[in-house]
Amino acid sequence: MKSLYALSILSAGLIAFLFVLVAFNASMLLGILVLFIGAPLLFLLSVIYSRVLLETILVIFRIADQMTSIGEKLEIRDNIRWNV
Repeated sequence: MKSLYALSILSAGLIAFLFVLVAFNASMLLGILVLFIGAPLLFLLSVIYSRVLLETILVIFRIADQMTSIGEKLEIRDNIRWNV
């Protein structure tokens, strides 16, 4: 999971850098605005989004693991014969 998060941070940085380059090619004022406001905001939002997405995937796998262990415990309990 750490490698996927590092890869998402790297790609977010690359996208923000390309966003700054495109803005500077359009105009100097737009480039400065994107450099100080747009690119950091884009980077921050994309890193937060990828972190939430990866954490959600991790929680889903943990829930699935817990469900299988609960299922195994129930199978063991089903073998008990009650004399009622």
